[in-house]
Amino acid sequence: MHHRLMFIVAFSCLTSAVRAQETQDARSLAARAMEYAKTKDFAQAVRLMAKAVELDPRNAELLGNLSELEFKAFKFADGQKHAEQAIALKPDVGKYYYLAGFNAYANQDLDKAREYSKILRAPDRKFDAAAVTQGDLLDDLLIDKTFTLFYKLDPKKGRVFNGALTVSLPRTGLPYQKTTYEISGVKSKRLVKGVADDVLHIVPAGREPMPLTIKVTLKPYSYKAELAKASRKPLPAEARSHLGAIVAINPKSPVLRKAVTGLKGADPLTTVRNIQLWMQKNIDYKLDKASFLEVDFKSVDEIVKRGFAECRGYAMLFAGLCRAADIPARPVWGLVRVPPGLDRKHGDIVSHNWAEVYISGIGWIPVDPQRPETLGMLPNYYLRMFTGVQRTATSMENLPLFNLLMMHDAQVMFKETR
Repeated sequence: MHHRLMFIVAFSCLTSAVRAQETQDARSLAARAMEYAKTKDFAQAVRLMAKAVELDPRNAELLGNLSELEFKAFKFADGQKHAEQAIALKPDVGKYYYLAGFNAYANQDLDKAREYSKILRAPDRKFDAAAVTQGDLLDDLLIDKTFTLFYKLDPKKGRVFNGALTVSLPRTGLPYQKTTYEISGVKSKRLVKGVADDVLHIVPAGREPMPLTIKVTLKPYSYKAELAKASRKPLPAEARSHLGAIVAINPKSPVLRKAVTGLKGADPLTTVRNIQLWMQKNIDYKLDKASFLEVDFKSVDEIVKRGFAECRGYAMLFAGLCRAADIPARPVWGLVRVPPGLDRKHGDIVSHNWAEVYISGIGWIPVDPQRPETLGMLPNYYLRMFTGVQRTATSMENLPLFNLLMMHDAQVMFKETR
């Protein structure tokens, strides 16, 4: 009996020593992971932090750190899972709830994201101020918003086509966007809803500016469920027309063909995601021009070679790579609500570019190439305005967009409501 007791004590001491060593090893791995995170090598950071969690699986702090790194590495489902494991261990730490919520949102699990947002903002939960603030930010992404835009269109600055001024309006009838408008100072008006864009045809009543008010209602909407059921149906003619060359894009160029080599997956969605990851690794964001009307490239091939672009270049290159991989794609121009910050006291509406890809059996799906989590779900502050596809240097497809921009030469005034 005495020997058995001594054995139990010795074994317990050995186990405690092993656990202590594993805890120390876990801390060392976690520290190395955070060093990689500083260099933005999030894939390596995730790998090391995951090893740390394996050694110390009941350490909520390590799980939270892993979740945060997985969010930055675009591994949102894993990030949500590990944040939820941290919550199970430490249910009073607000950070774990907002990590779970933001990962759920990026994973396009909107119901789960709302659940965590509600918990963070619940009056009976005593989370720290930072966590409550994150809960408010998360909630702001999950509600419907209405943006009212105020334009004054100067008819003297527009270009007439077939006896009328054509002006682009934000597309209506989308699952995530509805639009209404009012305009005065016109002799006649006619809204033409095209396959890709809505265009207002107006004949001015005189030479005075025409007040145009556009109301755009946006709602959080994910195509995730539809994408899970994507089919192999043949592409319709309208979609196939977005496989060819347009201004600045030649899908058959050797540069684009080489870039997509090895990116084609078993299905179009896998290919699109591979293209997104390729762009994340190979193209940096850089804005050289003061005006978004200017571009610093004649062909997207130049972007591939130099390795940087602004948002328009990103959208154009993404569309070019998709077309080179036999996936219909088109660049989109729109407006984005920038929240208040250090550089914008009251926030602003700014120009931005993203894209749309055609998935058989579903249709056109939005995506911001700079943000992999947006495949099939735009944030509720992206206002889709116009596709902006110009087939030749002299063709008139972009005239409605040109008129909207040129006839109102001031900052767009707006109002945001919920």
